[in-house]
Amino acid sequence: MRDFVSAARSLRKNPGFSTAVIAMLAVGIGATTAMFSVADGVLFAPLPYAHEKRLVAITNHGTRRGNTMSLPDLLDVRHGVKSLDEIGAVYAGPGLLTGEGDPVEVGKGVVSANWFSMLGVRPVIGRLFVPGDDDTGVAKVVVINEDLWRTRFGADRGVLGRSITVDGESRVVVGVASRRTSYPYKLGTWVPITMSPSALSPSRRGNRYYQIAARVADGIPFARARAEFKTFTARQHDTYPVPETGLDYDLMPLREQVVGDAKPALLVMVAAVSFILLIACANVAGLLLLRARQRSQEMGIRLALGASPRRVVREMLAESLVYGALGGALGVVLAEFAVRGIVAMRPDYLPFIDDIAVDWRVLTFAIVVTLVTAVVFGIAPAIFASQTDLVGALTSGTRSSTAGKRSTTLRQTFVVFELALALVLLVGAGLLGKSFEQLMAVNTGFQPVGLMHFDMGPPSYPAPPGAKTAADSSAQSRAAVDAYLNDLRSVPGTKMVAAGFGAPFTGPAVNQRGVHIDGDAPDVEDRPTLASWKSVTPGYLETLGVPLVRGRYFSERDREGAPRVAIVNEAFVNAYLGGRDPIGKTITKVGEIVGVVGDTKNQSLTESPDPEFYMPYDQEPVGYLTVLVRSSASPASVFATARKRLAAIDKNLPIFGEGMYDDLVRSTAGRAEQSWELVAGFSAFALLLSAAGIYSVVAFAVRERRREFGIRIALGAQQRQVMRLVVSHAVRLAALGVGIGLVVALATSSVLRSMLYGVGTTDFATYAIGCAVLVVATLLASWLPARTAARVDPMTVMRSE
Repeated sequence: MRDFVSAARSLRKNPGFSTAVIAMLAVGIGATTAMFSVADGVLFAPLPYAHEKRLVAITNHGTRRGNTMSLPDLLDVRHGVKSLDEIGAVYAGPGLLTGEGDPVEVGKGVVSANWFSMLGVRPVIGRLFVPGDDDTGVAKVVVINEDLWRTRFGADRGVLGRSITVDGESRVVVGVASRRTSYPYKLGTWVPITMSPSALSPSRRGNRYYQIAARVADGIPFARARAEFKTFTARQHDTYPVPETGLDYDLMPLREQVVGDAKPALLVMVAAVSFILLIACANVAGLLLLRARQRSQEMGIRLALGASPRRVVREMLAESLVYGALGGALGVVLAEFAVRGIVAMRPDYLPFIDDIAVDWRVLTFAIVVTLVTAVVFGIAPAIFASQTDLVGALTSGTRSSTAGKRSTTLRQTFVVFELALALVLLVGAGLLGKSFEQLMAVNTGFQPVGLMHFDMGPPSYPAPPGAKTAADSSAQSRAAVDAYLNDLRSVPGTKMVAAGFGAPFTGPAVNQRGVHIDGDAPDVEDRPTLASWKSVTPGYLETLGVPLVRGRYFSERDREGAPRVAIVNEAFVNAYLGGRDPIGKTITKVGEIVGVVGDTKNQSLTESPDPEFYMPYDQEPVGYLTVLVRSSASPASVFATARKRLAAIDKNLPIFGEGMYDDLVRSTAGRAEQSWELVAGFSAFALLLSAAGIYSVVAFAVRERRREFGIRIALGAQQRQVMRLVVSHAVRLAALGVGIGLVVALATSSVLRSMLYGVGTTDFATYAIGCAVLVVATLLASWLPARTAARVDPMTVMRSE
């Protein structure tokens, strides 16, 4: 207790020094604690599902993208893989909630009736789906999310049994699911799949819309279930060779699929903040060494009065623990604010973002880190103080030359260590930054700059009395869409307006259907059997900026009742026509090809182009549309006008998802951008800490060598010579740090490989720039002490002689 009281007194006597030490520790511990909180919430915290260790997801490693299956596939898995006792399916997409206040867009999950029971989810109130809810002819039901229940319905328990309208269908609310039910996405409503005979028809085997999850039977090892599943998929390939072309399904633990690409990015972030903490520790240790050097006379008196070296070490460690405790407490406060900021940013690649918090696990981690840090940065100065030379300390008030050299060498070692770690972070930030730059330079195949977008559902109209089909209703809806688009074209500043289903980088960007060219053999080996399709209005491709390669775009004459037509992309021509002229060829059940356009990116900037074809919206009407607007007016005014004019057509239709298209494209690189920004921020702070370390070492060396510099100046040395002498000492330290840092960076850069695009882990320019930045920072940090050394007055420093 006396040691801690003495340490607290020492802190009060040296407020500037104590503040610097505590601030460095707080930032290091705070950053590490915040990043551990994020990593723990994503990588280690239990999933909000019962029996999470038994939950698996079906993934696809084949040449055809997508981890989805069809409903016939789902039935086959249920019957053919006995190691899985529950198998569920989900299709997630947009949904419109109307009839309860203003219309609002909510995420909608179409799920199998056993979805919630398979995950092990309990309702907040009411019930979740049960067997029979997905049968045809039963009452239509819906489960809503807890957040929607609280915000839309005021947490009213009377919502149970109430009818609400989702996508124009009246459904009865039977339960409320927890807000933590967020697999595969955070959704607002869930409705059961209608297991109709047509949906389960073998002809629908190619309609791969559903993500499949399952629960391994109790007592069955994952490896055994996976082996049985792989045997099953091999049989499927033999039974259905054409629909299964390019597919290679596998099982993976559900947690691995949920975490996805977040794991490597988070591990890089954790490593980066760990480097920050180590640099902060090295800086604090260097400062404590300097202070121990200044307190050598005090320590000599203590030892002369009978204090044992162990007693001195204990007191110095107590002081380090007090510094660590205060720095750790402040660091936890900083971590809380940092975590709130990360949650507010809502990075798309972090699952369960709402569950991330500074909880007892994180506090335990912070306490352990604080204790370890206090010992790490305090042990060397403590041991050094216990080895004071009594004669030198008591006669001159300073250490002997041997002790001084040992102290100087240790401080310089800490600085070299800091510089090496800072270079590793600089190289990492440079590689990620260059990768992001390459990613944003990718040609998307269209012109997103200056293009606005928003989503809407088309107006719906009841079928007229006595109508045998909904054709008249559909015609009214299409006419309303045309009128709406024409209305937007009349808005001042508007240049082009169009709409389509399946716009790039939107939810429905990839919808596939079976493809066959009239006149070709039914089965062609090694040729894809599915292609993506989009339904678009005239002017859509021109507004989006997709170049026409040959043929023509859609026009106003491509209407319902006119000959069916299609436009294909170049990847489609290469996949299905093999160099033949596509114009005039007919896609079975689609229409005649009248044009060829360039390939576009659809979901990722790094993807290869898929075969794709476009159909006129009038000939293939769909549910949701993405409206594209090129206008010189401000986005806010465009969206406000669009909302107002749509409400005039149908008050139950909102617009949603509005924004600039270049922001939409940029958001697909969100993980790369945010990773680069974080590592760049960490590296900048590491550089600042390292520069502070260089400054303290050089400044103390200048102070110890003032008499030497005075003699040199008295003997005729020029100021620039003295400055060069001081700076060269700092540059030698930097050279050592650069050398070690390059070795470490080359050895560890492979961990970034999965996060890089268009740049190698050994990019020479990035390493060179990192080294240059570190050297420049060293020169700047040593300039002020060098200037002080050059201005030493020989008469002043030699007066005692």
